[in-house]
Amino acid sequence: MAKSITKSNRPRKSANVPVTKAMLYKVRDELKSETTSIRHDMKAFRSDMNSRFHDVGSKFHKVIAEVQKLSSEVHNTRLLMEEQNSRNIFVLDGYTSLSDRLSKLEKT
Repeated sequence: MAKSITKSNRPRKSANVPVTKAMLYKVRDELKSETTSIRHDMKAFRSDMNSRFHDVGSKFHKVIAEVQKLSSEVHNTRLLMEEQNSRNIFVLDGYTSLSDRLSKLEKT
């Protein structure tokens, strides 16, 4: 036979359950330790994210340095081309002068 639940044996609702001061402090300490653990996790996460952003920033600085190096090499190449063009003009003037002299010699 099933025992019938009497008024004194009924389960109490949580609002009606008496607790001792020690039980209350245990719950409080557990919550405090969980909160502290979460804070430490968040600090570690923030530190990890900061280091990742720092790594990304340093990679961008490396890319910018490489682009500036490439830009200086392009400018150097342009300078060499302009110098070569000016030399070519002198050589062309020399060949033109030589050709004119040869033409005059052949006419006489």
